[in-house]
Amino acid sequence: MSADKKEAITFLRKPVKKTSIVVMPDFFMDRIISLNFDSQVFCSTVSSIVQHKGGSVDQIAQADLRGGNAINVASALLALEVEVTPIICTSMLGLEQIRFHLKQYSVDLAHVKPFPDASMTTALEFASGAEKANVMLRSLGSLANFGPADLTEEDYEVVEKADYVCLFNWAGTKRHGTALTESLCSGKEGRMQNIPRHCRPSAQQGKNP
Repeated sequence: MSADKKEAITFLRKPVKKTSIVVMPDFFMDRIISLNFDSQVFCSTVSSIVQHKGGSVDQIAQADLRGGNAINVASALLALEVEVTPIICTSMLGLEQIRFHLKQYSVDLAHVKPFPDASMTTALEFASGAEKANVMLRSLGSLANFGPADLTEEDYEVVEKADYVCLFNWAGTKRHGTALTESLCSGKEGRMQNIPRHCRPSAQQGKNP
């Protein structure tokens, strides 16, 4: 056996250090609507229905999927037996869907944040020649306003203890994405300086049932 092969086998047999990863902040309720015609036929069909004051288009395949960068990465990491803590902005219904999607894994969902409005995407999949083209109708919901003031001290403790922190969809946190990033990258003192005093997290804030 060559020295390189022996070295590789020795490396692979070493015990793997348990890795802790925090993912945040998005989960989207995705619906894919597969249309078997192009956009021109779709527009003509919809226009005709509107002119008749309503109606339906039948035999349209649809699927509800788990969406969002953070929760999809969490699912992939959990499948690899990595310890993952999702700090996710969603609604109560979204929390229940996350529980459903991740039910096969042991995962702490205590840091998921139920807000009034979930993030949702409806994707219209059109025929486009020999390919498909998606038009995504998106509602960011409460994610647009998510920021450092929505995190509790317990959240920050998890972040500080993690080996890696993955912050996705900066563009989706329309108003506070940069402040959220800066808050996660600073220590406690610097973090609190970035948050107005009246908005600072309390011990009870952001807990889910």
